Amino acid sequence: MKNLILTLLVLIISVTVSNTVYCSTSGQPENEALATELKSFTIRLINLTSIISWSTVNPMNNEYFTIERSIDGKTFTSIGKVKATGASGYTFIDYKPNTSINYYRFKKVDFDGTVAVSPVRVSITDKTSPFKISPTIVSDSLSIQNIDTSELEAGSKVQMVLTATGEVMFETKVEANSIKLDIALSTLPAGNYVAKIQKGNKVYNHKFVKQ
Repeated sequence: MKNLILTLLVLIISVTVSNTVYCSTSGQPENEALATELKSFTIRLINLTSIISWSTVNPMNNEYFTIERSIDGKTFTSIGKVKATGASGYTFIDYKPNTSINYYRFKKVDFDGTVAVSPVRVSITDKTSPFKISPTIVSDSLSIQNIDTSELEAGSKVQMVLTATGEVMFETKVEANSIKLDIALSTLPAGNYVAKIQKGNKVYNHKFVKQ
């Protein structure tokens, strides 16, 4: 009899835990991208302010949106909240973006408590970089040239950062002063990237696309 009671208790606990883990009001857990619900999400830079625009497929279900910003693509901070009105498209203006690089995303909260997180978009406000990269759509290699001086300084560090995750996918250092640095990127996965070029204690960012 004791064994039967113990078995029933185990079954009840198992069912309770199962419901806790798998029952979600959204069917789509927090931190999962909006996927099919997201129609558009763009960032425009105008006069050093970031214009953030987005639209969703089912606007009547949305209660509000929380806009978040990050400087490294990993740690995000809320910078504003937009109440949903039933419209399909919204705009939020970041008047004080970080100098150089900004990663943006937003959280969509529905009336039933569903929370979903958008993909990440990147904006670069730094227009004073002494470097030029080419091409901006890369197949095999990327060239970096210092346009202020005739040579790239030894010790300068270059990182290729995947903008969707903030992950450093490639890193190299300039071994000796050179006129131009050519970096082979044929094995780099396709995606949107930022080339982060460190010169002394300053870091300059350039966007490019790897096909």
